Amino acid sequence: MILGEGGEKPIVNFPCTWKFTLIGSNPVAIEEKVKVIAEKYNFVLTPSRSSKKGKYYSFHLEVDVPTEEIKDSIHRKLESTDEIIFVL
Repeated sequence: MILGEGGEKPIVNFPCTWKFTLIGSNPVAIEEKVKVIAEKYNFVLTPSRSSKKGKYYSFHLEVDVPTEEIKDSIHRKLESTDEIIFVL
């Protein structure tokens, strides 16, 4: 987490659009998982890049989250899936 000059947590006003970057090896499976996890919220999933050999794919995920708790819950669910290797 990026902290302010005094070490304080940044202020985020909710509701807001939160951006995640997802990395995995199966783009179809990533898309399907995101649809299940974020289905209750307005979201946009955009393919970003793939590795040189096509083994890894990244996506940008923007989700309209009403609260910090919902944002954290979505993040945990994304991290806990086998299809998604990294969540940034």
